[in-house]
Amino acid sequence: MKALWISVAATVALLLLWGAFINYTGEGTAKMTVGIDHAIASAETNQWKEAQDSIDSVSRQWYDRRLVYSLFFDAVSIGEVETSLVRAIAYCRSEEKGSAIAELESLRHLLLFLYENEMITIENIL
Repeated sequence: MKALWISVAATVALLLLWGAFINYTGEGTAKMTVGIDHAIASAETNQWKEAQDSIDSVSRQWYDRRLVYSLFFDAVSIGEVETSLVRAIAYCRSEEKGSAIAELESLRHLLLFLYENEMITIENIL
């Protein structure tokens, strides 16, 4: 009976930890997505300084949370996000409108995919 209670306690602890991580990830993803959306809107109107400031803010947010993300996300997914982030920054700095918007949209998709992929859902379990 003692082993059962230990198993239940361990399962509850893991679920609470996972829930805290999902909440942390959701908040971070939401903030970064808002920054990406602002960068896209700025790039569409050729306001490159605002686009660069927005994507730099997203970059700071990503690297502030990277250590925690690396504990739960696989290295390939982290590498894909960072590659897309570097490309988006470069395209915004070089003021390449089409490429910047495309890469920002790609980055937005990657961030949302990371968040959705780690949620406990039937789709992810199966």
